[in-house]
Amino acid sequence: MKMFHYHREFWLDFHFWLFVLLLVTVVLWKKPPFSIIDLAYLCFIVILFILQVFQPRVPKRQYPVGSYHFNWAFYRDTRLYIDLFLLAGLLEGPFTSTDIVYWILLGAFVGSIGFVFVVKEKPVQKVA
Repeated sequence: MKMFHYHREFWLDFHFWLFVLLLVTVVLWKKPPFSIIDLAYLCFIVILFILQVFQPRVPKRQYPVGSYHFNWAFYRDTRLYIDLFLLAGLLEGPFTSTDIVYWILLGAFVGSIGFVFVVKEKPVQKVA
């Protein structure tokens, strides 16, 4: 089981303020009654908020170069917040679920979010 620790200076972190901007924007866009998709989206946002405050201990394990593994620090990846912002705009935007453009963009955003969770190990650069 992962151990979590309280991040005392979470409010000084850039990712936290990017998250707050995302949260305020999404709350302004979403209007009750919420659909199941809206509730799932907001639950994921709340989980990210909890991970900003109570961060899991990231393993210091060495992976072989070129291997793929789970990104334990996904909540600190800026791409995730940008993708979530764009996904919220798509869910509230001008496209409806009957448009093919909607499904193409939805697949692109969900795929991009999926790539945040899996990373490829890169060779370590030695400092001269």
